[in-house]
Amino acid sequence: MIWIKDPLHGDIEFSEEAARILDHPSMQRLRRISQTGYCNLLYPSANHNRFEHSLGTYHLTKRACDYLDLDEESRRKVSLLGLVHDVGHPCFSHTLEPVLEDFLNKDHEDVMEEKIKKIEDDTGVILTEEIGPEKSIVKGDLGTDRMDYLLRDSFYTGVGHQSIDVDRLLRTMKLKNGKIVFERKALSVVEAMLLTRFLMYPSVYLHRLPTVAEKMVEKMVRQEIEEGFMDVHDLVEWDEFDLVNELRDQNHRLMERIDERRLFKRAFQKRVREFSNWKKLVQLDGTEISDVESKIAERTGLKWDQVYLLIPNPWSSDLEVFFEFDNEVKNISEVSTLSSMLKKAQWDYCLVSLLCPEDKREEVKKEGKKVLKEI
Repeated sequence: MIWIKDPLHGDIEFSEEAARILDHPSMQRLRRISQTGYCNLLYPSANHNRFEHSLGTYHLTKRACDYLDLDEESRRKVSLLGLVHDVGHPCFSHTLEPVLEDFLNKDHEDVMEEKIKKIEDDTGVILTEEIGPEKSIVKGDLGTDRMDYLLRDSFYTGVGHQSIDVDRLLRTMKLKNGKIVFERKALSVVEAMLLTRFLMYPSVYLHRLPTVAEKMVEKMVRQEIEEGFMDVHDLVEWDEFDLVNELRDQNHRLMERIDERRLFKRAFQKRVREFSNWKKLVQLDGTEISDVESKIAERTGLKWDQVYLLIPNPWSSDLEVFFEFDNEVKNISEVSTLSSMLKKAQWDYCLVSLLCPEDKREEVKKEGKKVLKEI
C-alpha cells in the first residue's frame, strides 16, 4: 500500500495491485501526455497530465464503490478500471485520434484494451475480467472520469467553473436495475455539474487558439506518415516529448510556429447556425474539412498548411443520466428543464472559425465565405 498526495483530493491510498500498475511503462507514459493538449498556450498553468487525472479517477471510483457498498471483487475491478482507463490516449489529448482511426482503424479505447492486456501480462494483475453495469461508475455521463477531469481542468486553467459537489454526487448514487441512479435530492448538484461541463467547452476545450495548434500538429503528423517519415504505429507508444522532437527534427515550420506561439490569426468567425447550410457544415468529416481548407488556400495563393477551418461539434447531447423519482427511474430529460436548455444553448457557442496568416486575412475571409456557401 502506498499514498500519493494530490492537489484536488489530498492523500490518495493505492492498493498493492494498483501500485504495481502505476510503475508500468504504459502508466508512466501518461506523465508525458497532456490532459488538455495545447490549452497551456491559452492558460499557462494548464500543464497537468493524464497520469494525475488517472490517479484522481481511481480515488473517486474507490469512494463511489464505498457508497454503493459493492462486494470486494467488484470494487477491485471497477477501481482498477478507473486507474487504467486512459492508457490508450495518444499525444495531445484527442488531437491524433482521427489519425489513428484513418490509418489504423482504431480509437483510444481500442488501444486501451491492447495496453491493458500488456499491463496484465507484465504485472500479474488481472484487468481483463468482464465488468457489469458497475462500469458506468467510471465511464458514465456523470462518471468518476468526468468528475475528475472537470474539477482538474477547471483548477489548472483557472477558469473558475468548479461548481461540482463531488461528495454529494457520490453520496446520492445507487445501483438500480443495472443503472447508476441518483437520488431526487441530487438534481441541483447534477445540474451544476452539467452547467460546469457546458461552460468548459467554449472557454477551454473548443477555444480556437489551442484548437488550431492541435490541428497544426495533426496536419504535420499526417504529412509525416503519408510521406513515409513516420510509422503510424509509433503514435500508440510515443509520448509528447517523442512526437515533438520528431517534428522538430524534420524542421517543420508549423512546429516552429507552435514553439514560438505564432499561431494563425482569425480571418472571420460566425455562429454555425447563421449559415443557411449549417446542417451540412456540422456533418463535414475531417477529410471534407481538409478539402475545403485546400480549396481556400488555392484560391488565395496560400499553402495547404496555412488555412484552418474550425467547425466544433455540438457537445450537449442526450445523456444517460438517471434519477429515482417516487420509486421510478427517469432520464434527466424528464426531470430537468436545465438539461434541455443547455442542449439548445450550445448552438450560441458553436462558432465556425477560419484562420490563416495575418497578412492574408481579408483575402481568406472573402474567398472563405464563398467556398462555405458552395458546400
